[in-house]
Amino acid sequence: MGHYFENNADLASKPHEIALEVRGRAFTFVTDRGVFSKNHLDLGSRILIETLYDKDLGASLLDLGCGWGPLGIILALSHPNITLTLTDINARALELAKANIIRHHLGARASAVVSDGYQNVTGMYDTIVTNPPVRAGKGVIYGFYREAKRFLNPGGSLYLVIRKAQGAVSTMAYLQTIYRHVQMVDRAHGYHVYQAHD
Repeated sequence: MGHYFENNADLASKPHEIALEVRGRAFTFVTDRGVFSKNHLDLGSRILIETLYDKDLGASLLDLGCGWGPLGIILALSHPNITLTLTDINARALELAKANIIRHHLGARASAVVSDGYQNVTGMYDTIVTNPPVRAGKGVIYGFYREAKRFLNPGGSLYLVIRKAQGAVSTMAYLQTIYRHVQMVDRAHGYHVYQAHD
């Protein structure tokens, strides 16, 4: 079986809806086979959403490795003035993300683009968020962290969530080689949420 960050055209599509709740607010998303966490909102994304739900994220948000879109879409809905870009390498995930943008009436303030990391990213952002594909390996996810700096506006921040057991401590050490300010802004259920900025 391939990984969720790979495209598998041979895997038959079987879309379905899932309902979830964040901060007492109900959401319904469409998801499918062949994408990460197809049946529920994964715990890492939930923790990152909860951490950022009330924070000032500026005017522009990039969700890198968005999957079917819950992280970026829920944050955009909780920040009505933000412009959202969703990216993922998985083409099926991007089609779901586009459907979920429409489903949540985000209109022209949200877009989704297939991208291997930042390959097809063209904008500059106040906030970049990622629940990185740890199974893709350090070479991939460290690239997410390193390259984010080129796409952040002055004063912008990268936020990421990672399990302590999957390298949170070494991740913080790596971030500190790139950014002047790195802090853990939340910790729950074995996950750490880091903010990195200059």
